[in-house]
Amino acid sequence: MALRKCPDCGRECSAGALKCPGCGGKLRENYEANGLSCFAAAAIALVLSGWALGRGAPPAIWISALVVAAAGTVAGGYYIWKERSITKQ
Repeated sequence: MALRKCPDCGRECSAGALKCPGCGGKLRENYEANGLSCFAAAAIALVLSGWALGRGAPPAIWISALVVAAAGTVAGGYYIWKERSITKQ
């Protein structure tokens, strides 16, 4: 696995590490957590869409919720893919 220097202390760390083992400084984003948050938002948007549809809401309301759900799913997939591609290096 590739190594990189910690910007805080200069210690060599794994490229896949989230924090430096020496000083605890942040090395990179946790994209998997971001992706899971996007998937959770998409699930909530889908539930709200179904609720709005069942209550006879105008199509613009539940279609908007479906668009948000689709965007959350795409963003979540991107973040998971990015995390996996970083940790594979």
